[in-house]
Amino acid sequence: MKYISQCGLGLCASAALLSPSLSLSAVLEEVVVTSQKREQSLQDVSLAVSAVTGKRLSDGLINNVEDFQAMIPSVSVGSDFAQAKLFVRGIGLSSSFAGVDPSVALHVDGAVVSQSYAQLGSFFDLERVEVLRGPQGTLYGRNATGGSFNLITRKPTEEVEGYGRLTLGNYDLMLLEGAISGPLSDSVRGRVAFKSNTRGGYGDNTFTGSEIDDARKQAVRVHLQFDLSDDVDLLLSAEMANEDDAGLSLKFVEAANALDPALAGPPGAGGFASDKRDIASEIDPRNDRTTWAINADLTWSIDDNWKLKSISNYRDLEVLLTQDLDISSNFNDDVQNNVVETDQFSQELQLHYDSDRLHGLIGLFYFNESVINRNNIGFVSSNVNTGAFPLFANTQAVLFTGDIDIESWALFTNFTYDLADNLALKLGGRYSYEKREADTLRLLNFSHFGPAATNIAPTFSDERSFNDFSPTVGLDWRPVEDVLLYISYSKGFKSGTIQGGQLTEILEPEEIDNYEIGMKGTFLDGQLQLNAAAFYYEFTDLQLDRTRPNPSGGFVSIFENAAEAEGQGVELEATWLVTERFKLGGHVSILETEFGEYFTDNPLDSGINLQNLEGNSLRQAPELTWGARAEYEVPLDNGAMVILGADASYKDEQFFTEFNQDIVGEDDYTIVNANVKYVSSNENFFINVWGKNLTDEEVYGGKFVIATGRTIGGTLLPPVTWGVTIGYDF
Repeated sequence: MKYISQCGLGLCASAALLSPSLSLSAVLEEVVVTSQKREQSLQDVSLAVSAVTGKRLSDGLINNVEDFQAMIPSVSVGSDFAQAKLFVRGIGLSSSFAGVDPSVALHVDGAVVSQSYAQLGSFFDLERVEVLRGPQGTLYGRNATGGSFNLITRKPTEEVEGYGRLTLGNYDLMLLEGAISGPLSDSVRGRVAFKSNTRGGYGDNTFTGSEIDDARKQAVRVHLQFDLSDDVDLLLSAEMANEDDAGLSLKFVEAANALDPALAGPPGAGGFASDKRDIASEIDPRNDRTTWAINADLTWSIDDNWKLKSISNYRDLEVLLTQDLDISSNFNDDVQNNVVETDQFSQELQLHYDSDRLHGLIGLFYFNESVINRNNIGFVSSNVNTGAFPLFANTQAVLFTGDIDIESWALFTNFTYDLADNLALKLGGRYSYEKREADTLRLLNFSHFGPAATNIAPTFSDERSFNDFSPTVGLDWRPVEDVLLYISYSKGFKSGTIQGGQLTEILEPEEIDNYEIGMKGTFLDGQLQLNAAAFYYEFTDLQLDRTRPNPSGGFVSIFENAAEAEGQGVELEATWLVTERFKLGGHVSILETEFGEYFTDNPLDSGINLQNLEGNSLRQAPELTWGARAEYEVPLDNGAMVILGADASYKDEQFFTEFNQDIVGEDDYTIVNANVKYVSSNENFFINVWGKNLTDEEVYGGKFVIATGRTIGGTLLPPVTWGVTIGYDF
């Protein structure tokens, strides 16, 4: 690894800091997490896990999962086709079609959010976010080969309390957020939280004059907590979110001649936008999605050692995406209307045991999901002014449909046994059963081009079931009181799956073997926390979606199991309370991933030429990432406080396809954010002036080779944004 020498210098510098003993009266605040399904200090968890507090989310105006790639090592987050692309250590979702499980799970209060279309919401009224790196299966109901994002919401309180936030910023941003919580009776407590986000567009459709990449989002969450007895507690939750805007729009990156040099020029007479953040299209893109969920969390403390927990969840998602796949103002048959409807139900039972020497759980998990996908690609619909092309209205060219049913059962367990006061053994295992049924249709109707044009409608059905056993084993050792060393092996499994509307068979499951060693330490009398992890994994049957040349001409999207792959890396996180008023924090990660022998054809080459991708890196797997943050408190004479904060994050070059070509990648970049926060003497009132991406970096969060439009499209992270947040807590 070319960065090892640089990192080694950093580790030496960090080690040098451990020798002096600072005599500060303040110490770092303890962060309590539940990543192992019981409350623990973050420094006592023998996993690679990071936690972001609700205060940090508020100060940094963290509104979505994409912002976490600047805060957590080995994390890369982007989007394409309005889906979240969560990658941890180079492992993530490598498909842009409905029905494929993410390799990195996202949970809200312990309930999984299965579809990536729904993973961009729920970021409001949060107590904290925990990010686990590495395969999860013996602690969580749903499988995950890459890791898990766990969102923990704020719960009802014993006393009446709440808050209100108003944020105003550039691009006509208006963000309203608030909550109220408290007792409704002696045994019932409630909490209501809401968020409304409206913003103008980051770009324009130069053909229609409309704004794109705007925001019109609303969300509300209600908690009701019942003390059914001294030992039984029930938490009922309901959440609803809605978006109706032109957000997450695909931008033009490259025209058709980049996909096939034999093609002369763009796919039609229309033009392309010259500015990266603009589009030129005969239609305005549309992002219309609604998701709602209900959750029942029942906890029964049976006695001092045993506890039973039940998590029941239902989630419904409806999505309509409209976009122009050639991303040009040419009137042709590349306008997409993509409808996705899913409903999921999960039931998880956990039996916890906690004694002086033995801690752990036994879990039973059931999951059922129905996915309906209707992906229509053709000419503009009749409610759009087609100008000189009225005959093209309502003409359908391509229709992909997919009905996918998923049923899954799992039995899992994870226990830690203290062999001695400073030595513990961890053992766990998971048995998984999963069944998938799929019925798909691909209609190709080009009869409007004449009698010789293609007009076919093949259908396809498949049904498969899978069984898997995934073990985990680890050893924890405390050589001294404030230092934890651990070593672990874990296996991860993600079921075989199929893309909505595709005619390929249900794929083989993804499997990963992960080896990890780590250290968590608190030094300098509680002023310095230093956590490190090193890992190595081997991947088999990686599930990949890609665009390839079609022997009969043009391009086609396929979904397949790739060859073996492997990855290795190191991660370092540190927080240092330099003085009682000055705090530093940061992380660095070094990642090296590569495919084994893997022959495939490249859509950016003319014709069909098989290439061996052995040695190429995985998608969204930058070799070096780092982040740093500084906070300095300035006390005022009236007891108030001014907090100065600044952070920077760097991400090395990364690629969005396995071919590792610059046109479908992103160069290295650095993002700089800052804020100045005034807090009143009673800490009830604050004003936070903030700025994000202050150097206005133009960064692609994803790129995709679009078979239908014969273009490369991409999504951009936000430009420079700034504003002020006024808040009051009561």
